[in-house]
This record gives sequence, structure tokens and C-alpha cells, in this order.
Amino acid sequence: MNKPEQYILDEWENIVANAKRELNDNNPLMQDFVIVEMNKYLKQLEKPMELEKITADLIAEHKKAKTQLYQLQGRIKNLLEKSKKITQPAEQPKPTHNNHPAVWDLVLSDMAARDKLGQARYGTRLQPHNGRDTLKDAYEEALDLAVYLRAAIFERDGK
Repeated sequence: MNKPEQYILDEWENIVANAKRELNDNNPLMQDFVIVEMNKYLKQLEKPMELEKITADLIAEHKKAKTQLYQLQGRIKNLLEKSKKITQPAEQPKPTHNNHPAVWDLVLSDMAARDKLGQARYGTRLQPHNGRDTLKDAYEEALDLAVYLRAAIFERDGK
């Protein structure tokens, strides 16, 4: 490989390394873009042309692709920043102490009561590999929960 061709390949390696370092993840869109652009360069290197024309064309395209790559990198950074803002929940105030019972204590008490009820109703406590499809049971319980939650919202808000 002659010096101009090696220069172009070295520059591409630098651009790819910088882009990956800036994005700090393996973005498939960036990888696809780089692969497409690199393949264009490699195909041009295979064509039998005069060295000066190859060098001039490749350097011009390299500069254009480098500019496009940096623009794309900037757009991806902006999108990542926007997505962080969208996905971060709004901060709530710290809870204040009051005279009501701790919810954990209530839940643990409820769990113990449900365990006793299940043992009385089914003759055994809930155990894995008990002949039932626990995932299906849990899913059906979650559906019931969704219905109860929606009813509570309607009762509270009237809609």
C-alpha cells in the first residue's frame, strides 16, 4: 500500500476511534455509517486509476466524510442528551416523618397473613415446583392488580 492510501486508512482509524470514544457506547448506526464509508474508500482503492487522481479524490471524499461523521456524531450526542432528560424521572421531595405505621411493617404483616391463609386453604405453603404454573398465576394476579388500580383511579378522579 502506498503512502497516500495508508494516510487515508490511518485517518479513518482515528475518526472511528474518536467517534467511539466520544459516544462511549457501541452505536450500531455509527458503525453502519463508518462501514459504508470505509467500503466506498476501499472500492476506490481497488480501481485502476492514476495515483494522483486516486489521492485527490480520496482526500476530497475523506474530508467530506469526516465532516459528515462529525456532524452525525454531534447529532447523536444531542439525541443522547435529550433522551437522558426524557427518561430521568422528576425528583420528589424527601418523605416526612408522621404518626402512621411504617408501610414495610404493614406489608410484612399482610404477607404473613396471606401465607397462613394459603396454608389453611390449600393445605401447604407456597413452594416452587408445586405442580402449578407460577408465572401464569403471577400474571393473572398482576391483571387483577391493574383492574383494582384502574378502579381506584376512577373512584378518586371520577374518570
